[in-house]
Amino acid sequence: MPEKSNITSKTDSLKETIIKAASSKKAERIALISLSKIEGAPVGMMVVCEGRSPTQVAAIADGVSDEVARSLRIHPAATSGRAGATWIAADYGEIILHVMTPDARSRYALEELWSDAEISWTED
Repeated sequence: MPEKSNITSKTDSLKETIIKAASSKKAERIALISLSKIEGAPVGMMVVCEGRSPTQVAAIADGVSDEVARSLRIHPAATSGRAGATWIAADYGEIILHVMTPDARSRYALEELWSDAEISWTED
């Protein structure tokens, strides 16, 4: 079994790569939701961000996927939402990326749903 510190550093590298790649595609309102202290949470953390249009949402999701694959050789286990591109979710194991339009983000309110989690925001 891998050491916990090794797993933590891989998760940190993944998180940083996702945030950097999303920022490079002009993602807005990037939030990191840490669920590690929430019993029964489906994942350790989520990165939630938005693009102004379905085209930008798809570009952000594609940009993150490309950069994570290039830098870390990690591919999402599953991706959903590409058809309408108002909310694309990509499952990277310990981290799930959610890229949403402003309307979808407001409607589904993931930050409110997980308000008992630690939520931090990056600079746009």
